[in-house]
Amino acid sequence: MVNRFQNSNITAGLVLATTSLFLSSVPPIEHLMAYNSSISYLFAMVSFSAALLSVISGASVLVIYETSTSNKDMETLKHMPRHHIIALLLWLAYPSICLSVATFCLFVC
Repeated sequence: MVNRFQNSNITAGLVLATTSLFLSSVPPIEHLMAYNSSISYLFAMVSFSAALLSVISGASVLVIYETSTSNKDMETLKHMPRHHIIALLLWLAYPSICLSVATFCLFVC
């Protein structure tokens, strides 16, 4: 599980670097790749923000997950209300959701 989060963080870092390159450079062939329009910058900014959120939340999930995998912590899941478990699962999936949004926006850009 930890290895998957590390791979997700590496991928999000690469998307973050690619997006920052798109934001800071001019298109090499303007008529073929016109990513200097305002809508392209909007998608690139959304992609940059989502990739940054993915890196930050992925790192925090990784740190918290590594420290809380004892039997006592897993036993508390049995007594948690359903909405707490759903929130926990969404929190664990948040880095992947942000990475998906970043990749989609970068693809549309």
